Amino acid sequence: MKYKVIGWTYYEDYNIPESSKTIGFSERNAIIDEIKKHKYLFSGYDHQESFDNCVPILNDGKKRIFSQRGWGGVMAEAYGYMNDYDYVNFTFYNSISSKAKSYSCDEFNYDEFVPEIIENEEYSINVCEKIFSTAKNNNTFYLDDLDELRYIDINDVITLNYNGDKFTCLVTSINRNKKEIDRVDVSYINTEYKIIVQHKSYKGKLLNRKPLKITNKEANDLFVSCVNNYDFHILYELFNDYSIDVVTKKSKSKSTKETIKKFILEYSDYAYDERVMSNLLDYINEYELYEKVVSNNINNSNGVLINFVMKYLNKNEDINKYVIKVAKMSDSSFYNLEILLKAIDLCPNIKSYKKIAYKNSMFYEDLGFLAAMSGNLINILSKVD
Repeated sequence: MKYKVIGWTYYEDYNIPESSKTIGFSERNAIIDEIKKHKYLFSGYDHQESFDNCVPILNDGKKRIFSQRGWGGVMAEAYGYMNDYDYVNFTFYNSISSKAKSYSCDEFNYDEFVPEIIENEEYSINVCEKIFSTAKNNNTFYLDDLDELRYIDINDVITLNYNGDKFTCLVTSINRNKKEIDRVDVSYINTEYKIIVQHKSYKGKLLNRKPLKITNKEANDLFVSCVNNYDFHILYELFNDYSIDVVTKKSKSKSTKETIKKFILEYSDYAYDERVMSNLLDYINEYELYEKVVSNNINNSNGVLINFVMKYLNKNEDINKYVIKVAKMSDSSFYNLEILLKAIDLCPNIKSYKKIAYKNSMFYEDLGFLAAMSGNLINILSKVD
């Protein structure tokens, strides 16, 4: 098992670190399974406001905190309520009566706790021809919502078996929703819910996490040691738990930067944390390295792509294709429009920028973005040929 709940605390217990990453599929399932096992019952309000043990601590030594509605959804699922608005019954102050509430009364001694290694795992399952062919030919495929997959996580390896053939890949994203959502044909899925897997090619090495429990000074000393020995897994954990400035404070040498560059190239083969990767790339500050990471992961790293374009848009670099990629993202946002307008202003002769802006102008206006922008988009678009 990858994750498990090893204790409980309260929301504002600052002696126990909070996980900085988004709570994933396997972590959520570990929490739900612990609630079901002990029949705990309390609301999202209790999760945030109570000084009782209403916040789970996982075996990496970090607590997981949710919004009140988010915790309501966790508790609803633990008790088998899976409809869209069932979370409401487990969210607010009076959602659960005092007599019905139940939570852990055990004390957790963080000082005596030793974080466990979070091991990435390998899965092998038999699938139908449709799942097999979809996975081989697409970045996304769907699986039955099986108990054996409850703890699958990003950077795990999964092998699909069909009629004697095998397809192995590295999981980059894992989620679950109702079978009929997404308007895709999943008639071959035999469960009420489907697991959604995004993947990339597997290069023959698993990435395990060894959670750290150290001070900032110890983090810096450990970083220096890892640079000398090139300990990839500890570097991974350092950059997830500590800012780049903390762990490199006393290590500005050329050899240190070369080690980080090597780390970046290896790290980019995994489903990396976009915030961590962007910080590392900003620290090195080399266009060619940034572009290489973006090029290799352009479909899975929108955050890194946007940071790359924002950083180098004013530097006279040839990033035309990346500007267009950002502008055409399906999850159009303020950043997309800001980048596009800056690109039009800096490169008024590139007609493709103006055409994209013109095509999306009503969408941006509907979202109220135009009022937030300086300059006049209509004047810019009036020059479109």
